[in-house]
Amino acid sequence: MASFANKKGGYILFGIENDSHEIIGLKTDKFKNCDPKEISLFIDIFSPEIRWEKTIYEINSKKIGIIYVFESEEKPIICERNGGELKEGDIYYRYPGINKRIKYRDLKKILDDQKEKHIKILMEHIRKIVQIGVSKVEISDITSQKDGEKNTKMLDIAAIPNMKFIEEGNFNEINGEPTLKLNGSVNTGIVVPQGVSINTERIIEAFLTENLQNIDPLQYINQLPYESTHNLPLYFFITQSRLSRKQIIDKIQESKSTKDNIKNKLKERLEKNEENFSKGNIKANTSAAYKKRNFRQKIIDKEKIILEGLDQKDLRYLLEAITHLKKEEIHSVKKGLLSLLQEFFEKYYATSKTDSNLDSTFRHTICHIDYMTYGIKTQKD
Repeated sequence: MASFANKKGGYILFGIENDSHEIIGLKTDKFKNCDPKEISLFIDIFSPEIRWEKTIYEINSKKIGIIYVFESEEKPIICERNGGELKEGDIYYRYPGINKRIKYRDLKKILDDQKEKHIKILMEHIRKIVQIGVSKVEISDITSQKDGEKNTKMLDIAAIPNMKFIEEGNFNEINGEPTLKLNGSVNTGIVVPQGVSINTERIIEAFLTENLQNIDPLQYINQLPYESTHNLPLYFFITQSRLSRKQIIDKIQESKSTKDNIKNKLKERLEKNEENFSKGNIKANTSAAYKKRNFRQKIIDKEKIILEGLDQKDLRYLLEAITHLKKEEIHSVKKGLLSLLQEFFEKYYATSKTDSNLDSTFRHTICHIDYMTYGIKTQKD
């Protein structure tokens, strides 16, 4: 699927004989009953998200299963972590009759095409801005708006005193001044502090500091379906919003984000009876497991852990050790634990000094703390 997404997209057919390409039809209900969630979980090892759809088509009374993989708009699709024969950093590409690791010339073409695409978009925006005038330009994010849907404009409250409103019935289309006509109603809303945008880093920072920065918790929740991963703190913001899980699920489903895979995974998390973010084996008789047990005990004993000097492997052992802390243990060391993770976030995660595998482990770790601290409380909603 990653190979198709990295090329032009493509179809995967079930019920077709491999060599002769004869239509033999589906012999069982396995394809029909296959839960899309299972496929999504299987390809979660790749990033960015692979878009696909599954259907059954009937030809001459024989049913064939079809999975269509869309060409990715963000290339290349990369394997984020090791899994079976898949290795972290692998990029797969579709060649005639075979899927295999991409060749240099094809990877270079993908990167060159992406670069050229972004430059064209940027230059077109600059051309229009210069044509209109920098001081007269407004930039709006309309990526999630569909034809016929209503669009919402947000205005800075400081601009209201400089605005002139026209009384209905007194509008002069010929001799009047230039006017922007807005159809609909004017509603007050939540004010996001100037210069603040919500993204993955902002969500993590708000959780680790337990500081919403004067932003409504729903703003964070509404942003989650737009992020590139579903493994982000969730229950802290739900608790702050005082809404039930059902209400949050409804909001996620209503989101205009086109990342259906992320929306579905967030919904799955909220519908589960229990979440498990534990990573790595901590009980084995190995040096790695010993280090994890040692880190875990130091945290419980509230010993200071110095991050400097730890290599990437030991940092991963530390994070995995935290995912094995129980609810009561987290509660007793919560302040120091959040401080330690905030230090990791500032020194490594936010500065891109870690690889994608360690980044993923870090997100699992904070999700574990989030669930143990706030998630269990919301299960009764």
